[in-house]
Amino acid sequence: MESRNGLVVTEHDKRILRDLALRVVEIAADPVQKIKADMWRRHNKLERIKPMVLVFPEGSWREMLPDSALNCESDFSRGLERELRVRIYYAEHLPDDNVIENIVYSPIVIKHSGWGLEAHSTRPEEATGAYHIDPVIHFEADIEKMTPPDFTVDWNLTIETENVMKDLFDDILVVKRRGIGNYGLAPLDHYATLRGIDNMFMDLVDNPQMVHKAVSRIVDGHISLIKRYEEY
Repeated sequence: MESRNGLVVTEHDKRILRDLALRVVEIAADPVQKIKADMWRRHNKLERIKPMVLVFPEGSWREMLPDSALNCESDFSRGLERELRVRIYYAEHLPDDNVIENIVYSPIVIKHSGWGLEAHSTRPEEATGAYHIDPVIHFEADIEKMTPPDFTVDWNLTIETENVMKDLFDDILVVKRRGIGNYGLAPLDHYATLRGIDNMFMDLVDNPQMVHKAVSRIVDGHISLIKRYEEY
């Protein structure tokens, strides 16, 4: 199965993904998942309950679930395979308070315009080796080159992705279309990728006003972007 936009799912991949989906459904049906979901509702209502625990392995996934552990062929299928295997790994090896659901989300395909200035870095051949940020902000005036980000939605690809996922999973998992699932904001990190970490630390001492100016521009840009998401 191949769509006009290259969403390739071979019969080989389909068998793997459906088998993994069945395992996810089995995990999601465990009563402990409902208990955890109820605990989160109580937690969010500020009821006094046990501390909730979330485990995020972050960079450790490259060792716990390396690319070599994936069996699907196409990039699209491998992305879905990784998502399902992560859920299964949590259930089998990381029994925290993450709730494993029988839902798979089909993303709204969002394309961002960028900030006018793009980060550059010099990286080694090793995937996890140290790298050096090549500054694109050299002077305070360069901050003005940063433009508020905007976005467009590729509805054709969004609908096509959803249809492919429904064809794969609809009799096993619930397929739901979703936009931004979570949103992270780290203004100083963003500034560091444009200015360089060593330069940023020097700026904090020698030119804090420059840091304030850049961070304000970054925060304002994010607020504007979030408002656009809400209005769309």
